[in-house]
Amino acid sequence: MLYSIALQHVKTGGTAVYDARVMLDLDVVDFDNGQARIATEVVETPVQESKVYPNPTTGEAVLEITLGEGQTGFVEVLSLTGQRLFNVPLNTGTNLAPLDLSGYAQGVYMYRVFVNNEFTDAGRIIRND
Repeated sequence: MLYSIALQHVKTGGTAVYDARVMLDLDVVDFDNGQARIATEVVETPVQESKVYPNPTTGEAVLEITLGEGQTGFVEVLSLTGQRLFNVPLNTGTNLAPLDLSGYAQGVYMYRVFVNNEFTDAGRIIRND
């Protein structure tokens, strides 16, 4: 779904298109006539299965992910404007990474998962009181 958003035209899709392109590290050429959108690079990485719960949360959530032997990584939490709020390290095996948003305002936050320094997954966390 993120990839289909990234391929939309910036004029009609707005900032969501740009954000999706950044998250996927995708360089897309848009022509003004809207007739061509060319993806010049697609990074093929195995997607790590992850889930966040509870979502929505009142403050504290957990990202659950299992990394293979020799894999390490981190989960990065961002505001919708792209400001990095914090990172949580991930290790080989099953991880229950705490995502504590209790010190932040209600709203929607993004998370990105990196394994062995490569982007593998992304999603949203909703914080409600």
